[in-house]
Amino acid sequence: MTSIPHYSAAATGWFTAAASYRVLCLIGLLALLLMPSGSFAADDENPEADSTEQPAAALPRVLPDINNNLHQGVIGFLGLNGRDGEQIRLIADDREFYGLFMQEESGSPQGGILILHDDGQHSHWPETVAPLREKLPLFGWATFAVALPDTPLRTRLPRPVYDVTATEDEDAAEEDAGDSPKDTADTTAPDPAADPATEEPDSNGLTAEEEAATNADDSNSAEPALPRLQALPPLPEPEPQPDSTDEQPAVNTAETYRDTVRERVRQSVQYLNQRGQLNVVIIACGASAGWAVDFMLQRPRTIQTDDGEDTDRGYTLVMIDAKENAYDQVPLVQKLGELEIQVLDLISEDSGVPARTVQQRAGHMRHLQREDYQQIRVPSFAEQYDDNNTILRRVRGWLRTNAAGNELPGQR
Repeated sequence: MTSIPHYSAAATGWFTAAASYRVLCLIGLLALLLMPSGSFAADDENPEADSTEQPAAALPRVLPDINNNLHQGVIGFLGLNGRDGEQIRLIADDREFYGLFMQEESGSPQGGILILHDDGQHSHWPETVAPLREKLPLFGWATFAVALPDTPLRTRLPRPVYDVTATEDEDAAEEDAGDSPKDTADTTAPDPAADPATEEPDSNGLTAEEEAATNADDSNSAEPALPRLQALPPLPEPEPQPDSTDEQPAVNTAETYRDTVRERVRQSVQYLNQRGQLNVVIIACGASAGWAVDFMLQRPRTIQTDDGEDTDRGYTLVMIDAKENAYDQVPLVQKLGELEIQVLDLISEDSGVPARTVQQRAGHMRHLQREDYQQIRVPSFAEQYDDNNTILRRVRGWLRTNAAGNELPGQR
């Protein structure tokens, strides 16, 4: 009697799982075989499909206008604090600019002060300009802090334009000069060392004549040789350049910048004169000292009052951490020697001005025996708006001694 094998429940489950796995594999294989072949070759048929797409248009590159942002921040600050009345709009070279004016508040007018900020600053700079323009009115001085233009950006040098036609002509001339009769004669002259009778065979046992004959047989059986390239293919013709007579004259950016700054200083002083301020003090910070000296050298000597009389105008210069301006055509120390007015030269510990420059400036004025020039060194400036502010105390005390004015009848 044949015995029938019996399997356990675990073995039966294993066989069932294996059979199910095989069924799934067969179904997947059939699905791959029945799938259309075009779906796999879609990308291969059009390998340049992505390359033919037009590139996205480049977004315009916008650079931040730092100078404009600084001045707009000042205007926004005044607006938030209800001080819009301090802003004065003027015109210089057909361009509008602004200044911050504050009337004297002591009842005893001393004069008007024009404040020029340094490069990269604005008309309410917290360390120097703001304490002076807001606190000096308490001591009889009307202040006017004017906004100066930012220094122009440096432009790249123009690239030279080469004439392709002229270059090709020069190359052709050099080739013609190289193929002179003398060179041809030298190259065609027989070489005694190349005599077949005296030439030794090479490593393959062939002489030069036998090797030439072998190469000739090979060349006859091969394709004909390509013709010798006489010259490179011509380059495309250059685009026609516009006539120089039609081009607009180049604008001298440095000269335009100098004229703009000087005109703003002149218009600002004229505004103070129109408000009855004939005793004018210019406080110049940093690189603006050169512009203040330029105005002082060309200042008007007198002004006609309402009653028709000529009155002498007083001018005083205060420089704070004065330094050379890259756009000045004459060194600052040389221009200072031509002034005949009261000058205060304040130098702080953190001025950044070379010590040699400061010493040279003071020594030059001593050499000229200018007793109306005074150089004072002060500690670092602090953002303080009270009497403890070093720059405020120094300037206020020096002005009271050397530049205080008197009120004229009918000028209030």
